[in-house]
Amino acid sequence: YFQDLMSMFAFMSTVTFGSRPPHSRFLDYGIDSLTLQASQNIPTNISNEIMRQKLLLEAGDFVHKIEHIVRAMSNLHEKLHHSVTQYLLLSTTKFVSNAEYIFPVILMLVPLAVRALCIFFKENHSSFEIRVTSVIVTIAWGSMALVRILLAFHPQRDGIVRYILFPLIYTATLAVMLNYTTKSNFTSKDNNISCTLNERKARFLSIQLATCCLAIYVHAPLIFLKFSLALPSALWWSPWLAMLRYIEPRNRKWMNILSSVLLLGVAFVTSPPLLLFFSPNLISPCETFWILLYSPLHLIVNLLILINSI
Repeated sequence: YFQDLMSMFAFMSTVTFGSRPPHSRFLDYGIDSLTLQASQNIPTNISNEIMRQKLLLEAGDFVHKIEHIVRAMSNLHEKLHHSVTQYLLLSTTKFVSNAEYIFPVILMLVPLAVRALCIFFKENHSSFEIRVTSVIVTIAWGSMALVRILLAFHPQRDGIVRYILFPLIYTATLAVMLNYTTKSNFTSKDNNISCTLNERKARFLSIQLATCCLAIYVHAPLIFLKFSLALPSALWWSPWLAMLRYIEPRNRKWMNILSSVLLLGVAFVTSPPLLLFFSPNLISPCETFWILLYSPLHLIVNLLILINSI
């Protein structure tokens, strides 16, 4: 089992970060199939009829071999894929189909659903900050969509976008989100602090509720599109989003402060600009995933940690 598990991880790594198969390049340009046509010109100076027949038989034999190879590959394709194109190879004789491997990812997403349901049913609905939550989610995904558009329409300035604009946009977005979420704390009077703290808690829980739902929503199609990304992504984000708890300022002890510092350290090390700078080969093969899924979720998790730390 251990060998099969390692083979599965190796296969997932190859699918995600390895070289792409040749046919995928054709699919990028809408080329679904190719027709190969071969012909053999028999030299006119061959007068021996037996030699001419031999060359014709060799040509026919070559065509038959090609036909057998194509049929064998087609039969193997149908047997292996079972009319789908999603599977995990465990060895040369065993594979796991998508009807089986989706259940682990679903189980990993269950904590997000449980956390969202707990917030929805335990908290007072009237205290939910829907406007603030909508703005935060829009800013997070909108800023990263802007980065993706810049990368798509300005490939000649790819280095500038990746290593200069992307870190600046990411940092500025996080600063704007934090200021927008906590701005009432800086404008409130002393006699309104308790109301402000309640507002901060409501915003924390509202943002967490919306992010848990969005994380489930974006991972659902990813399971079928590229399982090799969906599994580690769900394994990473489910604990982050489901286990974060709002800590009242009066209850923040040294252990809570230490945990917040550790969480901020981990969040900094795993920030998209830092990963892009030190591990470009990790980002490039699945750039859309890192920019449009990983980065917005990372921004919101950073925001929740900072709300708990301030």
